[in-house]
Amino acid sequence: MDEIKIGQALERQVDREEQGELKGALKESEGSRKDGKSILIMVGILVGVLVFSMGGFKAYDQLTGAATINIDEIHLKNIEGKLDPSEGYIYGQNSFIFADGLWWTDINRGDRWLKVRIHFGPREVEEVKIEGYPDAAFNDREEVYVAIDPVFGNKYLTLALSEVNLNMVQGLMRKPVAVCSRENETVCVDREILNCENTKGKPVIEFRWGGEPKITLDGTCILISGEDMGIVKAANRLIWQWYGVMR
Repeated sequence: MDEIKIGQALERQVDREEQGELKGALKESEGSRKDGKSILIMVGILVGVLVFSMGGFKAYDQLTGAATINIDEIHLKNIEGKLDPSEGYIYGQNSFIFADGLWWTDINRGDRWLKVRIHFGPREVEEVKIEGYPDAAFNDREEVYVAIDPVFGNKYLTLALSEVNLNMVQGLMRKPVAVCSRENETVCVDREILNCENTKGKPVIEFRWGGEPKITLDGTCILISGEDMGIVKAANRLIWQWYGVMR
């Protein structure tokens, strides 16, 4: 019952955040925290809440208010060179525009077009380092195990998680599964313990707080690390690589 209540609250929170409330939350004090259990549950909830991304953009428009912003018209101005660089730019083959506090672009996934919008465009995350080498086995399963510290969480980690999970479902057509990165007898009783040191051969994305924003590829694990908006930058860098915008 506790998980159901938390889940319902988080589902409402995701809706609000998609409408822009998260941007206001980021102005709160740096010390605010979310319960680790709530963040773990959120990973699973996002799969259901964000599955609209695979079925068209009608629900997307309703959640984000995108219908009130003519994104295509702004892209056209960007392509014609009529925008300030802070408002839009061309990166490779893609037009990127800044609207409603997010960077937007259209991504061709072969059988469908996606309107992708996250907090940082590719120019803003070029300094984020990617180290190591991936294992092809990372792509062997539909599920990707998202490993989170069960006793630590805050608004920045939540934002990074939500953008990675949304684009994992929307762009990669894969399913995030919440797991703990370390043992905790309160939060992790019924959850698997996986991390980059022990993936058990499964595809794992681990979020780790601290240090400079960075992505480390290690076998079947992707480690996203950083602090504050730095961890969001690292998450966004990975997303643009997923879409082939960056290498």
